[in-house]
Amino acid sequence: MKYFFTYLEETERVETIFDNQKVKETFKLAILDLLKSSKIHNLTNNSNSIKFKAPLFRFTWNGFNLFNPVSNGRIKIEEIGNSLYVSYTFYFWEFFVYSLIFSTFPLLSSFMPGWVKILSLLIIWSIYIISSLLAAHRFENFLKNIISEAEFIRQEQ
Repeated sequence: MKYFFTYLEETERVETIFDNQKVKETFKLAILDLLKSSKIHNLTNNSNSIKFKAPLFRFTWNGFNLFNPVSNGRIKIEEIGNSLYVSYTFYFWEFFVYSLIFSTFPLLSSFMPGWVKILSLLIIWSIYIISSLLAAHRFENFLKNIISEAEFIRQEQ
């Protein structure tokens, strides 16, 4: 996992012993369903990748879901030998801007003591970092669930 403050990259490898094309399509359909249920707009679905962009102000009507802190992203599914590589990049630039804006309030406040300003900044940036990492962690769990479902289907056959 590479976390670069405003974006995060990860590659997950899946070993398969059955039809890679079928598994790849299963992955793509499950990911597309997740994106659509999260009310993500501007989906671009190519043969190997899915690109998406989230709508502005999605926090107000979307509730808590996996892609709330994600501004846009790319998910690639590649076949290499008997393995599928699922790599993704999530960008958090919009959430980063919100955190910057909220950080100015305690800094510009003249009536707050210094320790309250520092505590406010720690809370704001902790929320940013934790929600970014939580989005990546929840997406990894989602991928692992798809893998376990595919293994279950394979064992039934």
